[in-house]
Amino acid sequence: MRCGSVILFGRKELTDYQFPVADMPGGFKEWVCIGKIEPYPLYINKQNGRICCLTGDPGTEMKIRHYGDFHEFLESYVFGEKYVEIGGRDGWYDLLNQRGLLK
Repeated sequence: MRCGSVILFGRKELTDYQFPVADMPGGFKEWVCIGKIEPYPLYINKQNGRICCLTGDPGTEMKIRHYGDFHEFLESYVFGEKYVEIGGRDGWYDLLNQRGLLK
């Protein structure tokens, strides 16, 4: 599913995109890669359901950005007012705005 800059993998795609998990603290024991915030991998923590994204480019310091639990991520960052923080003012932002989903 693509929502502007946010891409969530489908069940059939999920297993093909787990290689970035090796870069996360705790690795495969703690994380599943569920998509990306272009171009960075998006993860869900297996224990607590928290969503985060590992950002940075090769040769730079990597940073982990946190977005709350899955419900909060969808409500605020994918379909809500905080989308602009991750996707900017793009076509998806315009659609959310037109539908009155932004405060």
